[in-house]
Amino acid sequence: MDLSYENEFRAKGYVHICGIDEAGRGPLCGPVCAAAVILPEHCEIEGLNDSKKLSEKKREALYDVVCEKAVAYGIGTASEKEIDKINILQATFLAMRRAVEALGVQPDLALIDGNRKPGLSCDEVTIVKGDSKCMSIAAASILAKVTRDRYMREMDQKYPQYCFAQHKGYGTKLHYEKIAEFGLCDLHRRSFLKKILGEEKQPTPAAESGKRGEDIAAAYYEKHGFTVADRNVHEVCGEIDLIAENDDTLVFCEVKARAPGSFGQPCEAVDARKQQKIVKTAMLYLQKHEDIIANSGVSRLPLSFRSGLAAIRAPQCRSAAPGPRSGPLSRRAGWSWSAAPLRAPAGPQPLRAAAPRPFRSRHGGRPWRPQAPRRPHRPGTPARNAARRVPRRYGYDGGARAEQERGDARGQGGGPA
Repeated sequence: MDLSYENEFRAKGYVHICGIDEAGRGPLCGPVCAAAVILPEHCEIEGLNDSKKLSEKKREALYDVVCEKAVAYGIGTASEKEIDKINILQATFLAMRRAVEALGVQPDLALIDGNRKPGLSCDEVTIVKGDSKCMSIAAASILAKVTRDRYMREMDQKYPQYCFAQHKGYGTKLHYEKIAEFGLCDLHRRSFLKKILGEEKQPTPAAESGKRGEDIAAAYYEKHGFTVADRNVHEVCGEIDLIAENDDTLVFCEVKARAPGSFGQPCEAVDARKQQKIVKTAMLYLQKHEDIIANSGVSRLPLSFRSGLAAIRAPQCRSAAPGPRSGPLSRRAGWSWSAAPLRAPAGPQPLRAAAPRPFRSRHGGRPWRPQAPRRPHRPGTPARNAARRVPRRYGYDGGARAEQERGDARGQGGGPA
């Protein structure tokens, strides 16, 4: 590993270039640590590599070497309380900013391991897997890892029942066994252990919007004489949002909710591949619920399916669904896959006029996309076409060899008599 990345940016006019890396994003307890290192222009450190690829003994030895040869280095941390408050990603960015502030030298450029920028006051460049490519980032990874491991060994003396010196707070089998035996301590990240604490995960705004869209679609079907038999059915090949039925029709409904001004129509999210998944899921559902088939009088599967599209304009939802995204939810559309009539209707069907209109598309159900123009056909010359017809055994000069073999055959009397 050399300073090729640093030299490339020094040639562009940057003087103080620091590498930044973190350690401790995945553990169940303890802080997340970050380090920033500025190396001199012709620095050489033998054995420097990604800290995860080195033994603990080798990391400890390289820690002193990096601190000795670095122009400046800084270490920053974010506590487990801050991780629970602002999430692990933002806590990592906070630790990186604190590490840069602890340098004592304002860097001109920061080379950051990964693909996310923490928002520093200097120029930032991200390098994926930079701890195994860039020397400054590798040095920073050594400092961050060793600093955190030393801290966890200190905490092992304070909480010896958790054996922090062995697993450093990571989610190993031993660590989970100690949590089950002794519970949580002050070092544990509560946001990482919600299942153990029995806390329910808060729904996201997108999940809340989808739930409201399903409620609107269910009310639509109930208004037209259907009964909602099941919701959010999960099978191996997919999921169905709503299953509604009346006397002679069974509807498998896929709901797509869109807020006003959002990009794209809801029906564009249900392409031909998604339609096939819905059909397969519906068939599995019918096979598992044989009572539905028995009561309908259908003798065997498979059934034939037809598709339809319904655009439902939602009413005002301020009182029914309060929240940051409450309000008029217009143009909520749902794809419904309804089975063919299970029994032949005896009389006229008043519901058919109110049912979703058939969706007909000359593109086979897929949303239209512009296609690149095809390359015009360029016919070859007669000689080129003849060479293409030469058997492959003759190779690239097969035309000449084939002609020679035919000439030899004619000269030896091999031609027709």
